[in-house]
Amino acid sequence: ARARARARSARLSRARARARYKKRRSRRIARRKMAALNKRSFVGQSKKITPRKKLEGPVQIVVSLATQRVNIYKGGEVIASAKVSTGKSGHRTPSGVFSIIQKRKMHFSNLYDNAPMPFMQRMTWSGIALHAGNVSRPYQSHGCIRMPYGFAKKLFKSTRMGAHVIVASGSSSMQPISHMSLIQPMSSGPLLASKGVRTAALSTDTPVKNNVPVLEAGKVPGFIDPVVVATRHLQQKQLDQQAAVAAGPQYKQALEQAQAQLAHSRQQLGVARKLGQKAQKSLRKTRLAVRRLKRQRASQLRAHSKAQWRANWARDILEKRRDTPKYEGKWMEMASARVESRDAYEQQTKARHDETSRRLDVATASLDLVTKEMQKARELVATRNNGLRAAVRLLKQARQEYGQNQRRVIAENKNIKIATAAIHAAKARQKLPLRILITPRTGIERIKAAQRLLAEIGYEPGYADGKVGKNTRLAINAFQQEITVAVTGKISDKLIEELHSRAGRAQPKSAHMYVRQGFTKLFDTAVDIAEPGKPLGTHLFTAMHFEKGAGAAKWTAVTIKSATGRSARKGKKAGKRLKTTVVAVSAQQALDRITLPAPVRRQLSMLLTPGSSMVISDKGMSHETGKGTDFVVLTR
Repeated sequence: ARARARARSARLSRARARARYKKRRSRRIARRKMAALNKRSFVGQSKKITPRKKLEGPVQIVVSLATQRVNIYKGGEVIASAKVSTGKSGHRTPSGVFSIIQKRKMHFSNLYDNAPMPFMQRMTWSGIALHAGNVSRPYQSHGCIRMPYGFAKKLFKSTRMGAHVIVASGSSSMQPISHMSLIQPMSSGPLLASKGVRTAALSTDTPVKNNVPVLEAGKVPGFIDPVVVATRHLQQKQLDQQAAVAAGPQYKQALEQAQAQLAHSRQQLGVARKLGQKAQKSLRKTRLAVRRLKRQRASQLRAHSKAQWRANWARDILEKRRDTPKYEGKWMEMASARVESRDAYEQQTKARHDETSRRLDVATASLDLVTKEMQKARELVATRNNGLRAAVRLLKQARQEYGQNQRRVIAENKNIKIATAAIHAAKARQKLPLRILITPRTGIERIKAAQRLLAEIGYEPGYADGKVGKNTRLAINAFQQEITVAVTGKISDKLIEELHSRAGRAQPKSAHMYVRQGFTKLFDTAVDIAEPGKPLGTHLFTAMHFEKGAGAAKWTAVTIKSATGRSARKGKKAGKRLKTTVVAVSAQQALDRITLPAPVRRQLSMLLTPGSSMVISDKGMSHETGKGTDFVVLTR
């Protein structure tokens, strides 16, 4: 088993080494191919059109899938054109309105074996991009748009993030357009007034809701100026920083007081400990004296008992032999003298015992006093220890509060820098072009609106997620039964009208407008479209360059034409071309049907910058639209 495991490990190691070698070899081959492509001349090399005058305006890329060509527009005029190769069968290039959301001079595909993608300009996060590649044959890519190497290199240098890429099934061109529905920039006078209004919006009297200043009436509901929000945030952070700095001396004083109290508690504890040591020494000395006196009294008590016994014994013998003639005379005198001497010694030992007992009583009383003093000293030490612990806790808390305040000051300084950078970023974002999308109410929005209304009038459709699930169908069925109509469980325009009537709400508008700037949402609002049941087509309107404070801007329009399908020609070498059809709705007709509320027009006029664009489409917002993108509209 160990041998098999070692063999398996060796095989895996060799396989990994081969994989690494193949990967490095494929990258070397790709670099060699790129170097060769740089020197080769491509079929359909770019046709350069040198403008006679310097053009100002946004750079836009228009790709025709039918003719397999790309046209580069600047200021509404074609400045370059080249042949391209788009997606083959099974990997068709989607058509619609895109924006450049990422640029890399050298990129390798994550989906197709590290295929080289030089001068890559990403259009979607799902893998569609512009890049240099082989354009000798049409419809040969995996969905990307290949361009000649030299053309892609120059295009990479001339475009910026957010530049529009229009991919049309047919051939679409950019034309100048003039219409009353197109937004025009505000002139210098209204701009100054609007700046004054913005300055007034930053005053302390401005009402605030959910930590966001409520701007003046006349602006679009739901729109908050990013610069105003960032400035208010900066002001709040400055107030927090000032409060933190102002509280610094207080915390520092509390810290100094806690340190002084700790030093005093330590000094008092030292004094108490010295008193305790002195009392302990006195107690030890007194205890030794009491113990010595007790031993001395015990020995003296034994000596007194012995002397008393001997005296009593001598007296008994004397009494017994007093009447005996044998012991009369000299012996009797000697016995009497012995009794007297022993009585005297007994009295002497008794006196010694009494003196020692007295001294022991005095020492015992002194021991009691010293013991009480020792107990008081211990209690004093315990009290001072508790005071020291309290002082330590107070010092720790003071240090923590002081440190927190210092960290708060540092954090607020950092937040001030971040807020200042946010203001600069918001001001810089305000100079970027607007991205506007007007589209009829999509199915998801209709479903969400129906779910909210059903919940409002007392039904339980579940969470308003835009999906018709079991709970939503049951709620719709119950509502349809109540209003005595055919029970279908489906959402229709009639059902939406009935729900708004039952909820006491105004009937919804037929379309919705979304506004972004710098890949960031600004606001969205409802708008009206005349004859909502008829198709709108897909149209891109772009504001050309205009001077600051100008009261008018020139617009261009691109109508993205669709196709009916591929030709019946078969075979690998047969060109797979698309049959195009003329779109029934023109850009002028689409604008005729759009009605923007006055506050929306005024707000967009204040925000309009050169290069801003507006898309009108009945296809709706694509799922490719998300964080870090502009609006992506897919027509196929």
